[in-house]
Amino acid sequence: MANEISWNNSNIIVRFNGIVSADEIMSVNDLIYGDSRFDSMDYQIFDYSKVEKMAMNEIDTEVIGTLDKTASMWNRKLKVAVVSTNGFIDNLTQTYKKTISDTAWEVRSFSSIKDALQWCEEE
Repeated sequence: MANEISWNNSNIIVRFNGIVSADEIMSVNDLIYGDSRFDSMDYQIFDYSKVEKMAMNEIDTEVIGTLDKTASMWNRKLKVAVVSTNGFIDNLTQTYKKTISDTAWEVRSFSSIKDALQWCEEE
């Protein structure tokens, strides 16, 4: 379990590495949603480019998405950028995207942090 969290005003970039579990992602989400900056957050970037293994499955991803749907009641419009070049992570991202599709949150995948930041900072 290893991650690095950086805040950019009210926005966040989370960099994961090593083996990542659903519990780790939910712990990070708890930290984000418990922070007063969440209400004014415009974007979240989850960088999985240094991940060796995702120790989770589609059901875990649906649970995370369902919890995020609840969080969308407090922050109704949010960009969620996922950085990865791993096919398994891309599939989990698509499952997540489907789970939260009835919210105003936008989810996109990127192969670089630079591209993710560019999209997130667009008006």
